[in-house]
Amino acid sequence: QVMGYERPAYFDPDHVEEGTYKDDGRPYRIAETFTFAKPDWFDFVAREYEACRETVGLCDYSSFTKIDLTSKGQEVVDLLQYLCSNDVDIPVGGIIHTGLQNERGGYENDCSLTRLAENHYMMIAPTIQQTRCKTWIQRHLPSDSSVSVSDVTSMFTAIAIIGPFTRTLLSELTDTDLSPKSFPFFTFKELDVGLANGIRTMNLTHTGELGYVMYIPNEFALHVYNKLLEVGAKYNIRHAGHYATRAL
Repeated sequence: QVMGYERPAYFDPDHVEEGTYKDDGRPYRIAETFTFAKPDWFDFVAREYEACRETVGLCDYSSFTKIDLTSKGQEVVDLLQYLCSNDVDIPVGGIIHTGLQNERGGYENDCSLTRLAENHYMMIAPTIQQTRCKTWIQRHLPSDSSVSVSDVTSMFTAIAIIGPFTRTLLSELTDTDLSPKSFPFFTFKELDVGLANGIRTMNLTHTGELGYVMYIPNEFALHVYNKLLEVGAKYNIRHAGHYATRAL
């Protein structure tokens, strides 16, 4: 559990052991390792890792920090240029990774910035940096309230699909052109997926592997998840937990 989010460590498709908890979804138990030798979850994680490298892995990124920054004019760009070490004045639809430095050049945070519009950015940061990230930005907001900061972490379910068949899979669920020329790496598009719309989709995975991260309005999350599993079955889609994505 991180920042109140239950994040899957790995998935055991074979059986559920004693000490299992169960809510309205699939059964789960707390991941524990009682050995310095090969742990009992090793083979599960290995299969998840292979799926992300060879077919399609489906991962829950919902705990990531998500912050919207907007203004009426250029103010949000000026603020981020002041706070960030990288040049954030990128084309609309672009994504850039950058650090947020203090006046001594030290790191306060690192994040990815997606430019949704001329005066609208979405910041994605590590889960444990949610409060720190928002507080740091708020400390440096213009006194005229020209920049708006909204923590939208709880408004979006984030699903990542990782692997070489992700473009083919997602192309079956949307009419948008996903070719490398139309939707290159480190760019953003808002997609319709299945019957859901307004899916903020990033062509990156934070792992170095091919794939996409979809930030889905919560009301559409279950529909998109089910469609991915339904269509992804032909590509041997597999759930992948935090242990597997950390190893990529």
